[in-house]
Amino acid sequence: MKSYSIDLREKIVAAHIQKNISIRKVANIFSVSKSLVQKLVKQQKVDGNL
Repeated sequence: MKSYSIDLREKIVAAHIQKNISIRKVANIFSVSKSLVQKLVKQQKVDGNL
């Protein structure tokens, strides 16, 4: 699995949670998989960190 920087992970989660952009659109914007976005959002909500 490809490693993503903390900065990119934070931007991905912020785009979905704070800007209320759909997971599919966030994945397209950042050129990552939809499952990665789902994983990061879940991890942020459950653990509070990335």
